[in-house]
Amino acid sequence: MGNSSSASLPYKISPTPTTPASSPQSHGWAIHSATRKTDNGPVTAFQASKAELARTPLRKNPSLNQLIPALHHFHRIKRLIHPRILRAHATLDTDYPSSATGSDAPS
Repeated sequence: MGNSSSASLPYKISPTPTTPASSPQSHGWAIHSATRKTDNGPVTAFQASKAELARTPLRKNPSLNQLIPALHHFHRIKRLIHPRILRAHATLDTDYPSSATGSDAPS
């Protein structure tokens, strides 16, 4: 959000998160409302700051941070499909914007 490379995603993402990354329940992830550009259908966009995740300790082991687990889940979510509940339609790593994936196929 706020980064021009997010314009390549097939979604219009609200710049203001519904749940900010600083919220205790967010674990470093901001949650944004969004709509598909093709049909204005509602979707949810998750945004994480690598710097913020690197500063956020894991609950089970406070000597570790949340960055490595978040990167693992970022790559795993691209392959996960749970019909009618969860599907990653597009991803964007702003450190590597050329690796963006996107599909505007409705769920």
